Amino acid sequence: MDPMLRNQEFINSILADVEKPDGDATRAMIVWDQLKTEAAFYAANEMALRKALFKRFFPQPREGVNNYPLASGYVLKGTPKVNVRVDEAVIPNVRTQMASMGLALDPFLKVKHDLVWSAYKQVRDDEEANKTVGPVLRTMLTFTEGAPVLDIHLPAKAAKAQNAS
Repeated sequence: MDPMLRNQEFINSILADVEKPDGDATRAMIVWDQLKTEAAFYAANEMALRKALFKRFFPQPREGVNNYPLASGYVLKGTPKVNVRVDEAVIPNVRTQMASMGLALDPFLKVKHDLVWSAYKQVRDDEEANKTVGPVLRTMLTFTEGAPVLDIHLPAKAAKAQNAS
């Protein structure tokens, strides 16, 4: 791991340079790719250590926040997490079974509304629909800038040559 990548002044100089129209974008791409690799390395190792420490200090965790006293009044706090996925295909059957027991399924589920981007784009890209339906739809939408996706790919010939060696 390159120690320069941890030097904020170095990173700031790369950022300032790439923001100039004639700045060195190649150097910025190399540094970005190195940082991306390091971030993945650190994220994977942080997760492995977090899980190992949680298992060591909370071998029988209870639901909610668990506390483990440390030296000098510090406290290690750990909260177990469980990922739950609802099998959409089974919902109608469960709804019927619960109804036969006099119970409703709805209190156990929540619906998250997400924009269907393809449908919105059709309205946005159609001049007439954008004038009529577009303003109504936009009253319920908030747009903020997200993180762009960026990746560097080898050309197919170079990738094939690299794999052959």
